[in-house]
Amino acid sequence: MKLPHLHRARALALSLPIVPIVLGGCPQREPIGGCASDDITIDPDDATAWGTVLADDLERLGTPHRGTLTWHDGEDVLMVPKAGQALPVDAIAEIDPATARVQTHHSTEQTPVCEPDALLVDATVTFVRVDDGGVELSTPITLVQREGSSRYSGTAQLEPLDALDPGLVPLEPPEVDTISVQMTWGTDDTFTAEYDATGSSSDSPSTGQGVSQLVVDFSMP
Repeated sequence: MKLPHLHRARALALSLPIVPIVLGGCPQREPIGGCASDDITIDPDDATAWGTVLADDLERLGTPHRGTLTWHDGEDVLMVPKAGQALPVDAIAEIDPATARVQTHHSTEQTPVCEPDALLVDATVTFVRVDDGGVELSTPITLVQREGSSRYSGTAQLEPLDALDPGLVPLEPPEVDTISVQMTWGTDDTFTAEYDATGSSSDSPSTGQGVSQLVVDFSMP
């Protein structure tokens, strides 16, 4: 079965449901399809599992990154009023150190393989235009560094589409209804961000199709 909009649309991979993070203390929870986990609050002066001090990591992550925020053409998936605009911006992560926590996972006979333990901290990433100091985008996100990884990343889901921009309008089925956000902070002080409009439709009780269309991204020179 062919997916529509093959020239730019991408098939959506199956993913586990997103589960809200529990802050503070050591509450245990059982995510659907995963291992039970504890969220343990840590102090910014504590050392991380990869040998850095958390406060130093947060200072580095909070350093503004200058680059270009580009609005893309939604083609035949959705209307993007700002399509074609490429704006010089500073990407600034405002991090809340009080939300820093380590998430540890516990295997069982039913779930013997768990995802790696992770350090998480909440932030809001704001893209400020260089020319006039105005805010172009601002997105709450949770920064994550998993055990064995050398970089922080974050994901978010924005619903409905106008949570990103009031002018975004789906054009035809399969309707896009969510903005999927992916951000990555590199170990070499680089930063990237991508916002994709995603959606799906069902052909039958057991089959379906989906699209993912790039709406806006941030890149550094």
